[in-house]
Amino acid sequence: MARGARLFRPGHMPPRSAVVQVKQAVDLERRGTSASRGYGHRWQKARTGYLLKHPLCICCLANGRVTPAQMVDHVVPHEGDMTIFWRSEDWQALCNDCNQRIKQPIELRFKAGRATVAELRLDRRMSWAFATTG
Repeated sequence: MARGARLFRPGHMPPRSAVVQVKQAVDLERRGTSASRGYGHRWQKARTGYLLKHPLCICCLANGRVTPAQMVDHVVPHEGDMTIFWRSEDWQALCNDCNQRIKQPIELRFKAGRATVAELRLDRRMSWAFATTG
């Protein structure tokens, strides 16, 4: 056995890094590279330009918060359709929190037929998502 190699016994999990690497490889195989999905140099330039024009998260802004946008979201999931992908009127600037906590669950409902395109646009009041505690 090579120096430093580990044996995995049945019932014992490999190190987390090995599990993550396998999941990433499976994901890459399933989805393809980011460039093959349209997120290459052209997208990076368009994204940068969009964020320069729209530097704040539109969801936070609509709910009384000022948060820098960290991503450009496709309002309607493009599912590889490059016409939808490049339709800039259907882009929205979001922070990571609004994307993960608000947009992704709505998008899952949309894909299951339980949400509308209007719900995917986050430039509206959502008191339920911004309720303060304490």
